[in-house]
Amino acid sequence: MALPAGVSSVTVSGRFIRGDGQPCRGKVTFTPSRTLTGPGTTPPVVMPPAPVVALLNTSGAFSVVLAATDDADLEPTPWTYAVVEEITGQAPRFYSIELPASPSTVDLADLAPVAEPEDVETYDQRYLRVAGGTMAGALTLSGPPTQSLHAATKAYVDASAGGGEGGAVASVNGQTGVVELDAGDVSADPAGTAASAVSAHAGDTTDVHGIANTAALETTSGATAKVSAHAGASDPHGDRANAASLYLPKAYTASVEPAAPVAEWHVNYETDPSDSPDLFRIFNNGVKKTWWNENGSVRGEAAKIDEAAARWYGLSGQTADIWQVLDTRTNAAVLACVKPNGNLVITGSFQGANGAWTVLTSNDGDYTAVDANHAEWQPAVRLVGPANETVQMRGRFTVTNTVLNDVMTVLPSQFRPSKTVRISLANGQSTAIHGFIDTSGNVTIGRAVTSAGWLSLDGVQFSRV
Repeated sequence: MALPAGVSSVTVSGRFIRGDGQPCRGKVTFTPSRTLTGPGTTPPVVMPPAPVVALLNTSGAFSVVLAATDDADLEPTPWTYAVVEEITGQAPRFYSIELPASPSTVDLADLAPVAEPEDVETYDQRYLRVAGGTMAGALTLSGPPTQSLHAATKAYVDASAGGGEGGAVASVNGQTGVVELDAGDVSADPAGTAASAVSAHAGDTTDVHGIANTAALETTSGATAKVSAHAGASDPHGDRANAASLYLPKAYTASVEPAAPVAEWHVNYETDPSDSPDLFRIFNNGVKKTWWNENGSVRGEAAKIDEAAARWYGLSGQTADIWQVLDTRTNAAVLACVKPNGNLVITGSFQGANGAWTVLTSNDGDYTAVDANHAEWQPAVRLVGPANETVQMRGRFTVTNTVLNDVMTVLPSQFRPSKTVRISLANGQSTAIHGFIDTSGNVTIGRAVTSAGWLSLDGVQFSRV
């Protein structure tokens, strides 16, 4: 409202924030409780109780300049401001305040509500007082058509609430005056958009959600029925019978008999009982082809029995070999045989009879092992004999003087005797040097010899069991 010259003014401000921290929308209305006259003119300036509307800005704040309620030039006194807070999403709030000229700037939230003057019946043309006093005379309702009634009629309420021909809208969606809201003002699609989309989707028969042809889709019940039928079919793809004739079943277990011919030996059946296993068998693909039974008789397939008997069965007074091992079927060179006199003759090496040589060294700095490039053997040891019971040694150590109880070398564990053995070692002097080998493998010198020169292990051999 316009303030007369000389009237004290007060700036009232405030801000409304929602619980989630966002600014509110709405307005705050200030209405003087009386019709006031102002100073400085004749006749005096009349100030009708017209409301002052403060709209909330985008940050939820407002600021408005109002006349001070304690200004002595404004009559009659006392008077107050009726305040109406209309905040979007909240129920309206009504109360009265006083605005003294000091301070000149106040926050609405800091002002305490006060009682309305007792002789004031209304503080807003739109609202009745909440409590106190009585109402006399007619209640004037503004706006066309102007009516002077004791109570509002339903027709008036319907007309005013519906907008009709009432006053201009203060603010709706940022618009003022006579407002018409379209779909964009309320973030809605234009009329008919949703119906068109649904109709278009319902009419599609291809390329829906990436499916080339929706007619090919299967229903849940249809898919279930087909799975059940497939699971119960004996040969659903028509290939089970063919696979059974070409491939091994999943539970197939290979035969325990090897595919290649093998020999099977049994020994030490001294009494040869009738139920003893065969002494010797040869299998071909798991089938026994040739064998010696527990009595030493040769048996075999009908096609092979003559050949087996000729090779393995000894005849009284014969001069041919009783048993022969030939190189190949096409090369009749005899690699091993049993003579009629019982001698075993092997032309090749007897594998496994002799072990490999193991090189020996010395932990005593006075004894130096001859290296592998020397004209004589490098010191070494090995196992020989059918049961690897014999230990054989060779090679030479170089030494200046031997000392009694010198340990020339130590044998690895597999070459150590089960009892101490005595040995004699050739050397650079004419007299042999005796020694011994204990169960820990220590090769110990048994005599001191000056200028011995060297010691030889050639010819040293002993039983380790």
